[in-house]
Amino acid sequence: MSLYWIDFNLYLTSLGLPTSFVGVVAAVGSAAAALAAFPASVASDRVGRRIVLVAGLAISVVATLGLVFTSAPAVILLLAAGIAVGNQAFSVVTIPFLTEHSRRRNRGELFAVQYATSTVTSVGAALVGAVVAAIAAAAFGLRAGDPGVFRILLVIMAAFGA
Repeated sequence: MSLYWIDFNLYLTSLGLPTSFVGVVAAVGSAAAALAAFPASVASDRVGRRIVLVAGLAISVVATLGLVFTSAPAVILLLAAGIAVGNQAFSVVTIPFLTEHSRRRNRGELFAVQYATSTVTSVGAALVGAVVAAIAAAAFGLRAGDPGVFRILLVIMAAFGA
């Protein structure tokens, strides 16, 4: 999902949507994520952390795939909110899940590795995403900023999420 944060705004712009709408999408996504944090935590206590992790990931994957098939602003808003909710559910439950499935003496290292991996993945995704976008554009005869290139990246993100 690290590709999402970098390429999603570019995708919206490639669809011809105004920058003001891109800002609204970001705000709606942030608000949806904030609203999802506590319910995700409560749900993880009631039904289990693994279920919430999988559900959050499933919501993100489905919403990401949905973006491939629409350019309707209202649907994009809904799907962006879905991605934010799914990501938030996953994020909120990750540390408690790791805590419950690790030994106390290893937690410092475990959390350090988890955060470092997340950071490295974000940087790596930015680099790999740019290369994949260029290769996809050349392979399918698309311009670099064509929405089709970003749709290919969305499918790749959903595949990795799944």
